[in-house]
Amino acid sequence: MEKTIFEGMKSPWGKIQTIERLTPFLTKVTTASHGGLYVSKEENKKIPKIFRRASGWYEEDCEWSIPMYFLEKETIENYFKESFYYLKGVFEKRSHIKMIKECFWREYEIHFEDTLSEEESFSKSDYLWKSKNTKKWQVISVINTGNFVKITTTLGGKRNSGIEARDVLVRKEDYEKLVLNVGGRSDRIALDEAGLICISNEFYESFYI
Repeated sequence: MEKTIFEGMKSPWGKIQTIERLTPFLTKVTTASHGGLYVSKEENKKIPKIFRRASGWYEEDCEWSIPMYFLEKETIENYFKESFYYLKGVFEKRSHIKMIKECFWREYEIHFEDTLSEEESFSKSDYLWKSKNTKKWQVISVINTGNFVKITTTLGGKRNSGIEARDVLVRKEDYEKLVLNVGGRSDRIALDEAGLICISNEFYESFYI
């Protein structure tokens, strides 16, 4: 029996506040904190198992791209006129394709037996970078304090509680050079033990001389 979606019912993100019927099988909902899409039971079966959410619920940050990608043809053929502009924006910009490669690159590569480039998926690029730098001190936090920048690093970029973190003060101009060397991304700064000590010593030597 198909589930009926209505305002006030419970969703994975809390009580539903608004509903927008996009197609006879696709419903967009919002709650006080989040939202997403609900796909009818029969249409949900068309989504490959590696991507499919058994509940039929797909949250709005990343998972929404899954039904939009695999049910694109059905959605275009059956949309309600009230949802035209929303769906037009999605399909014209091809944002569902970009998002599924970004958020689910592993599943994408397995299902399609294809290899995405790092340019096609920043999350894959981040994963590969972090994997290569697990034994280095990676920047997890940056605080600008005027002429200086305080960077917080952990080994491998881990953020678990109890993980040793090392704070280093760096002159602003030196920090900008560090960021420039890694393509403008502060989260791509990784230092070995010697490098961490080096920039720390350089700062204190310049400060006290």
